[in-house]
Amino acid sequence: MSQKFNHTSKGPVDLEVKELVLDKANIRFGHLGTKLAESEIQDHLWEEEDCRVLYKQIVRDRQVLMPLYVVKDGKKFVARDGNRRLTTIRKINEDISSGKLKDFKKEHFGKLRCFVLEGTDKDVELFLGSIHVAGPKEWATANKAMHVYNLVEDHKMQFSEVGEELGMTKGR
Repeated sequence: MSQKFNHTSKGPVDLEVKELVLDKANIRFGHLGTKLAESEIQDHLWEEEDCRVLYKQIVRDRQVLMPLYVVKDGKKFVARDGNRRLTTIRKINEDISSGKLKDFKKEHFGKLRCFVLEGTDKDVELFLGSIHVAGPKEWATANKAMHVYNLVEDHKMQFSEVGEELGMTKGR
């Protein structure tokens, strides 16, 4: 018999980016055997092509489409889901402040939409597993391929353009 998990969330709420911190216990870095400092996590994530693709998508859309899932830790909120989005927004904010991105007000990405998870650590872990292990029901590979084909054939898009618009890396 499967056990249901309980969690509640406050949200969505818009939290200041400066109130958000990266998850030092992020499962993505478990193979390294040590907890990384915030700056090391951010550098590691920014090296991933996914972050740079996400950067282009967020700048193009002028918004972050998916909320972060966070837990309160003192006066800060730990990004339990959304570390790439947070890293990317920090980079975008740096580029706005430095003048590299000119069509945005300084405060454009000052807040991010979040759901604040409440419950036991187990509840939060089970919730995250429902996102990352079980995940949303994806289309079958053939259906994905047909969708890309239709964008190329029916809408006269280049494969590179489809990849960029859908936030897909070259390898994918």
